[in-house]
Amino acid sequence: MEEEETKLHNSDKDEDSEDDEEGEEEKQGKIQEDVEPEEETTAQKAKFYVSLCSGVTACLSAFAFLFLIPFIIEPAIKTIMADYESEPVTCNLSRHDVGLGISNCNWASCREGCTAQMIKCHQITVHYSRMFFKEYNKSHSPGPIPWDHEDIKFLINTEGCGYPPGTNCTNFVKQYGLPESPSSKDLPPKPFPCYYSKVFPTLHVVSKYNWDLNMRYLILALIGSFRF
Repeated sequence: MEEEETKLHNSDKDEDSEDDEEGEEEKQGKIQEDVEPEEETTAQKAKFYVSLCSGVTACLSAFAFLFLIPFIIEPAIKTIMADYESEPVTCNLSRHDVGLGISNCNWASCREGCTAQMIKCHQITVHYSRMFFKEYNKSHSPGPIPWDHEDIKFLINTEGCGYPPGTNCTNFVKQYGLPESPSSKDLPPKPFPCYYSKVFPTLHVVSKYNWDLNMRYLILALIGSFRF
């Protein structure tokens, strides 16, 4: 009897030990299950933040590109396509009109802001000769200059507009338009340098042009918008 009781007692211990081992295995399994979701959650968070940063960067880059198109990229491309003469030629004032009202301002020689409606505008036209201005200064004579084209629109740049401080229409009109003082109005206008387009020679001429500077602005704008 004692031997049977001992055997039963030992078998109960074995069963208890097996139960303990199974319990420990279950605990370890639960711990692993608890750890794995944490690792997955961290990876998912990292992936989310990376995607968010990439999306924000892409949006900012697209916004910068859209912002630069009307201010730098489009004017620069139009200037390149116009193919202006690199050396300034000789221009002379032919007419200076001041328009009042939207209906009288369908174009302007200079405008501060390229999207606002004009209620007052200065319209300057010129005669120009393809004689380089430096040659005119060397061979200046009191006789009349043979003009290649007459009454051509005179613009501050290809667009005829810009934004301060780079574009100052008050100074532009003072420099190229009719003088304000009555005594100066009787004096004949003096020739000045200008640039004509080889592609559109009768469309307009501009007061300033720099091919290198124009290309530099275009390249910097493109790099700045696509750097991300």
